[in-house]
Amino acid sequence: MKTEWKEISATRKSLEVEVPAETVEAKVKDTLQKLSGTVTLPGFRPGKAPMGMLKARFWKEIKDEVLGDLAPEIIKNALDEEKLEPVDDPKLEEVSFKDGEPLTFTASIEVVPPFDLPEYKGIELTREKVETDDKELDDILEKMRDDAAQWAPVEDRAAQEKDLVHLDMGIAFQEGDEEPVQHDDLPFVVGDTNLPPEVVETISGMKAGETKETKPFTYPEDWYDAKLAGKKAVVTVSVKEIKVKDLPELDDDFGKMLAERYGKKDVTDLAGFREAMREDVLQEKEMRRERALREKALADVSEKVEVEIPQSLVERELQVRMEEIAMGLSQQGIDIQSARLDWNKMREEHRDGAVDGVRRQLVANRIATEEKLSVSEKDIDQRLTQIAMQTGETLEQIKERLEEDGRLGRLRDQVRRDAVVDFIIDNAKINEEA
Repeated sequence: MKTEWKEISATRKSLEVEVPAETVEAKVKDTLQKLSGTVTLPGFRPGKAPMGMLKARFWKEIKDEVLGDLAPEIIKNALDEEKLEPVDDPKLEEVSFKDGEPLTFTASIEVVPPFDLPEYKGIELTREKVETDDKELDDILEKMRDDAAQWAPVEDRAAQEKDLVHLDMGIAFQEGDEEPVQHDDLPFVVGDTNLPPEVVETISGMKAGETKETKPFTYPEDWYDAKLAGKKAVVTVSVKEIKVKDLPELDDDFGKMLAERYGKKDVTDLAGFREAMREDVLQEKEMRRERALREKALADVSEKVEVEIPQSLVERELQVRMEEIAMGLSQQGIDIQSARLDWNKMREEHRDGAVDGVRRQLVANRIATEEKLSVSEKDIDQRLTQIAMQTGETLEQIKERLEEDGRLGRLRDQVRRDAVVDFIIDNAKINEEA
């Protein structure tokens, strides 16, 4: 057996292989023997067809099976011998497989390049101080008050900023032969941007019962509704009703209502809810602080590593990020097929982040190897159980779903990365912000 490595780049290697003719012939005979018991040829009983005839009849299938058996094992042994870690399936090129001759092929393999780890024990980190103040609590209460407001009808005045207007809207296209579009009883908060500025300008100042028409205008080319984008139109607006927000009083009754809504059983007044809210805000900030500390711990180590990142890993990371964006949009009720999204542009916008993400995972994997930080099935099941509690699925259901999506391996990487971050933080010098 002859194997020879050639370096194409830091991340791509070429393995030239020559398998002796006698090794290939032995494998061909084994394959023929198995084949003879499963196929029949006209004029012969099962298992009685001459090997030469079987060989001639099924030579392509035999070659494919022999190559499929020999190549992966040869490549794996060669990678192990050189301590190389592949990041994608090898690509076989220049395959020469002739009866009675040595088998030769070249395997193109993308690998994790070697790199030196910086010092990751004893790094200095700063844990940010967590605090809140009365103004922050006032702003949160005001937002809750706004959310709890009721819409009350108003009469004898024109629509103003932040009013809720119910209107009928007819869109007449000025070019082509498209049929007009009619929307009835459409709710719209004056000042929102989900209607063109020309329509908003027309609505402002209108009273209930009035009808007005915009001047001809053109919808922007990147308008969120692809059916209207770039179309010239005149919009007729009829205001049916105007409502204004009626904010609840900021009193103990309001505090008690909020306490019931947010499960604060022992709170009976506004002051009590305010203090409970203060504790929640601090707790949320503490959680964000710890997430930031963990993020910085691995980032500080990774940014010191100089390594060429395998492109297939970057593309894989980008694909995952695009799928997560698509899933998030779908959960918001956005039809990604008609949303006119420029996925290529978004991929490029996320490329630097994907490169950093892959770099951090490579560094985490190396530290895990150096420190013998293993991930057990129990660790995986614990993380899956946390996800299942959030989604309402059983452990078996969530595991099956992630396996089908091909995301179980990614979850395993995340658990391993978390173990590495725990190790870095446990061995770090952490300064508390004054």
